[in-house]
Amino acid sequence: MNSPEGVIHSVEKICDSFHIDALLPQIRACKDSLKEEGIVNVVVLGRFKAGKSSFLNSIIGRDIIPVDVLPTTNVVTQIYYGDTDCAIVHFISGQVKKISFTQLTEFVTEKNNPSNAKQISEVIMKLSSLQRFQGIKFFDTPGLGSIFVHNDNSSMELLPKVGAAIIVVSVDSPLSENDMLLIKELAKYTPEVIILLTKADLVSESQLEEIMGFVQEQLVKHFNENINIFPFSIRRSFESYRRHIQEYILRHIAQRHEEESDKILQHKIRSVISSCKEYLMLARQAAFSTEMAKAELIELLRLERQNLKSIDHEMSLLAIHFKTWVRTAADEQFQQFRQHILAHLKKDLHQNMKQWKGNLLKTTHDFEKWIKISLAKEQEFLFFEGGEVLLSYISKAQSSFTRIVRAFQDRLSQHIEKALRTSFTGAHFQPTIAPPTKPDIRISKVFDMNVDLLWFLIPMSIFRPLIYRHFMKMLPWEVEKNLYRLSAQWAEAINNSIENLARQSQDFIEKELATLDRLLASTDEHMTQIQSALCELESLS
Repeated sequence: MNSPEGVIHSVEKICDSFHIDALLPQIRACKDSLKEEGIVNVVVLGRFKAGKSSFLNSIIGRDIIPVDVLPTTNVVTQIYYGDTDCAIVHFISGQVKKISFTQLTEFVTEKNNPSNAKQISEVIMKLSSLQRFQGIKFFDTPGLGSIFVHNDNSSMELLPKVGAAIIVVSVDSPLSENDMLLIKELAKYTPEVIILLTKADLVSESQLEEIMGFVQEQLVKHFNENINIFPFSIRRSFESYRRHIQEYILRHIAQRHEEESDKILQHKIRSVISSCKEYLMLARQAAFSTEMAKAELIELLRLERQNLKSIDHEMSLLAIHFKTWVRTAADEQFQQFRQHILAHLKKDLHQNMKQWKGNLLKTTHDFEKWIKISLAKEQEFLFFEGGEVLLSYISKAQSSFTRIVRAFQDRLSQHIEKALRTSFTGAHFQPTIAPPTKPDIRISKVFDMNVDLLWFLIPMSIFRPLIYRHFMKMLPWEVEKNLYRLSAQWAEAINNSIENLARQSQDFIEKELATLDRLLASTDEHMTQIQSALCELESLS
């Protein structure tokens, strides 16, 4: 019997021989699963404030993972059993630092580690309370919206390693389009996907049943299979819900982790073998086909190549269309908060100014320090709250570009079916998206002239009220200016992602045509090699 290592090596060798590069990500995922040695990676995914941290704290048995008002920063946290409780921070530089659990917020929250400024690669938590979950590694992921969790660089590296996935969605916003995309992507890597329906206490029991029925109906409609759904709440009266999901994880994963790990690996291997066979069967059919049939298909592909300029033009217009929407929406989204922020800052400034003593130089520095900190706090929340709305434009753009690619692939399938009398699906289009970075706060000079250098000439006992009025007058402009910067930064990040999606779509189409050109070049001389590879794949599966 072939070992998993041997099977993966053989499939990789066949893909390399026939230049089937589209399957390399799946092959790497199989290799990564081998390294786990019976450990099942249970990845918890979901949108910001969906309840991921609360769920993991319930598994741990105490509140250790920060439940912050802002999203966690771009850091993945591993949580698993250890004889002794400890938390270890791994930095990108290679440095390792042992910390206490109370220090976690300094490293994994956006408030204390904005945009991962501390350059952390991952955080590892070992807990003796997880003894019954031995054989499982829980992964807590950032949550700026599923699409960014799923496509962020660190999470993209994690996604193929998924053994089981828990997708956390709240009852007030169940199953977005991004969640559906995530489930579809996860299906390539694991047979074990769980939906955790959080905040169940917000609805009545009958409403909860109705929501669960709706979610199940959508899952069956899109994926043609039943996916386990568990309601969840941290309220005391919902202990039975928490026990239910924990028992499922214990019974189906933890206590059978070696068996479950093998099942997951087999799923990944079967998936990549099936895809490889499809490419080779097309090559075999091309070799067997008459010259007339091949010539017909080559002509159809030539016409598709000629049509590439039209497809590129359609994608460019689509990108411009979405980018125009984003610029307008970004301004509207953030400027609506201007009066609220201004009123809050004026009140806070009035309270703080009472505590500022000393000369003009010191008072000016106190104001500059206050306004930077205060504006940063206001914009930290707005950055994610307002940005969540703008994320929908990426989702819409991705869906539009994916439809164009899918239409192209459907035409290819029809051409191949017509000419060679065989079906062909083609590679899966999997675009990547980078998350936006948080903008910096820029404050104008407090005075037009270097008045603060003349502090020794200005008696504050007389001029302090005038100076304070000057500070108050600065606030509207500073708030408006930084809100425009925030909206511009978000618009730029979203629009860059949209442009990148267009480029990836165009590149994918060109590469798929190039792959088909190579496959159609198969002749009777290649038949022995193709048939041998297919027989080998059949025996491997």
